[in-house]
Amino acid sequence: MPFSTRLMPSCNLAALLKDLIQTALAQSLNNVATDGNRRDLYSVPRDNPADVAVEFARQHPVFFLEQPPWLVNKSELSASITPHLLKTPLAAMASEPLISICIPVYNQRPEFLRACIASALAQTYVPLEVVVSDNHSTNDPHAVFAEFHDARLRVVQPPQHVGMSENFAFAAEAAHGEIISFLSSDDLLLPQCCATLAPLLRAHSTVAFVYGAIQQVDEAGNIFATQRKSHPTFVWAGRDEFQRYVRRGGTWLIGALIRRSSYRAAGGFGAGFDEVSDWYLALRLLTQGDVAYYDEPVAWVRIWLTPERRQRLAGAVRSIRQLYEWLETPALLAQVDGGQTTLQRARRQWANDFAASLPDRSLPPNERAATITEIQLLDHSSSVRVRLWLGRTPLAFLLIVWARITNRLRQWAVRLVYLARKRIRQ
Repeated sequence: MPFSTRLMPSCNLAALLKDLIQTALAQSLNNVATDGNRRDLYSVPRDNPADVAVEFARQHPVFFLEQPPWLVNKSELSASITPHLLKTPLAAMASEPLISICIPVYNQRPEFLRACIASALAQTYVPLEVVVSDNHSTNDPHAVFAEFHDARLRVVQPPQHVGMSENFAFAAEAAHGEIISFLSSDDLLLPQCCATLAPLLRAHSTVAFVYGAIQQVDEAGNIFATQRKSHPTFVWAGRDEFQRYVRRGGTWLIGALIRRSSYRAAGGFGAGFDEVSDWYLALRLLTQGDVAYYDEPVAWVRIWLTPERRQRLAGAVRSIRQLYEWLETPALLAQVDGGQTTLQRARRQWANDFAASLPDRSLPPNERAATITEIQLLDHSSSVRVRLWLGRTPLAFLLIVWARITNRLRQWAVRLVYLARKRIRQ
């Protein structure tokens, strides 16, 4: 199956083009002054909307199921799009709240960064701005930025190189929107992401953030899994979701829309939990309001491992341990049903999962030893010790097979529940 078909299996080309042009025409509505204490590193003039759409389609054919005929004859584009534009006045577009898509970047592969920015600018929602925070990259990302002639794109830079979480926070502070969305520089938003999630946020004033299902793709962009909840689209009380997030981790915040007032009340992105920073933010957001979920994919999360990433397992275990230590503070522990017992069970589950997956990872001896130490600090119960022991024996393959089977069964179960719900609705 072609790559483009996997990305947009039900793409309506006319609707997508209409919204792309509407977005380009509405660029003037999104021009905002830069704060005096920040410096925009890159600014470009606004091109003709038809040129923007044509150039986007040429550079990013992945968004189209087939080559649009107007790539050969641009006049066909104006003739087909103009009647649709007349039905949606720019004044109506301006009544929607501004959404800021924040993309922190540091030494990202150019092809991934290019596709990431393109997917953000291709959103069918207006008004919109895209804020890229370049963390003093050394691989010249400005060559990629220069490819986009779109006034909605702004590039900012912290005063010096900062940690990953701090770069997320810097991008959010540079944004002007009432609604914030974070996007990692190797991930992608589907074109309808913001337009789909924004109504849920506006319809429920108590909701702090809204997110949707995501599709996981490999380095080449092949979809290999869909992560969704076992429940349909919902709005749940923040306190109830807080309990679930404590027991089994948070959710993907890629593509999620976050109310800025809730973000600030929660203390911003925070620092010190780089490997689980989205989980840390989600927990604090749930103390400020409710949460909404949309049961269809809105984003792609790219799962790919470099040698450097493979060696960060000890850091991930350490971040989870530190997160649970943070939850043990009296004020937060009082909000956890079951208190210390719940936290200990959650820590044990995480430790068991890491111990079971350890034999399936190619780690240098020093990194493996550091990871085992962190797993034991996370939990040192007998079940964890047995898994760590098995990982050092010829029976290690049993742990690998067990981990893969349970993960696949979990995905199948959620998929079956989703299909059953879909059939009932039909």
